Amino acid sequence: MPSSWHDDVQTFGHGAALALERAHEPVKRTTIKDVARLAGVDVSTVSRAMRDHPRISEATRQRVVLAARELDYRPNAAARAMVTSRTRSFAFLVPSLADPNVAAFAAGAEAEARTHGYSMVVAGYRAPHGTAAPGPQLFREHRFDGLLLMSPRHYPESGLDLPLATLEEARVDNHGGAALAAALLRDHGHRRVAFVGGEHDSPHARERFLGLRSVFDDATCRYGDWTPQAGFDLTTRLLDADAGFSAIFAASDAVALGVYGALHERGLAIPGDVSVVGFDDMPAARHYWPRLTTVAQPLERVGATAFEMLLARIEGREPEPPPVLDVRLVQRASVGPAPVNLR
Repeated sequence: MPSSWHDDVQTFGHGAALALERAHEPVKRTTIKDVARLAGVDVSTVSRAMRDHPRISEATRQRVVLAARELDYRPNAAARAMVTSRTRSFAFLVPSLADPNVAAFAAGAEAEARTHGYSMVVAGYRAPHGTAAPGPQLFREHRFDGLLLMSPRHYPESGLDLPLATLEEARVDNHGGAALAAALLRDHGHRRVAFVGGEHDSPHARERFLGLRSVFDDATCRYGDWTPQAGFDLTTRLLDADAGFSAIFAASDAVALGVYGALHERGLAIPGDVSVVGFDDMPAARHYWPRLTTVAQPLERVGATAFEMLLARIEGREPEPPPVLDVRLVQRASVGPAPVNLR
């Protein structure tokens, strides 16, 4: 074997060994001391600046922020929680992750939370017989600063004592939106209208029904929940009872999907035999067949507003009543003239 080849192998082997040794060396992590050194301040000033302490001037805070960005410094969340007793995280608990509006609510809450340095965990829960109950495992494994819920009726029975806010606290003009939809039905000659879906103790469902009643004072109401199954079951019962309606106002677009299913199963045309209106304007509504006429509410803004209220309570403040969020009527293809015999 030529000595030069042997020497090359030895050289390569030595270099590879050095490379492997260096690869296993721990990467030096940027610390708060590095940020303080670059910003020309002490460590306690960096800590206060990161927490927006009122005693830190804006000029100093900006110097610290720029130094942290240059060094790609990321505060350790666990260490920060030990000092501040906060994890800067919260849980958004929903009855079901299958609810098509959950994604929009969560997107709005998360976007707003991120601007305040908070992270979010979304968890679905549904106990037997349809009663809501979160898994206690979630709270054993995580420590949250607060809870965001769809409704106060879904408060977890787990002995938790945490700041709480609900989506129902984000005020939407449910009454006004329902009245707009009702006026559209009236203008198309409808006189007998049924309201289906939503929980009987939900303020959103109640306000929407009252908005319908402001135009149709003899409107029929069948509460249930917010699922397509509720829309299907309630509509089927109305058809079995021969209620004589020419239009259905669904409490939500998800409920309207079940209404569509029940009407199609009976061979009834939309809107030829029965007109249908929803509420929410979730993205799928424009893909229903026929495309769903509905009342659009700002779903992401609802989530963001609810988080703002939660943050106030986490910080020990009582949130101010939020403004009423506007809605708008979106006219598509599911509303038509009432059948002549039902006008």
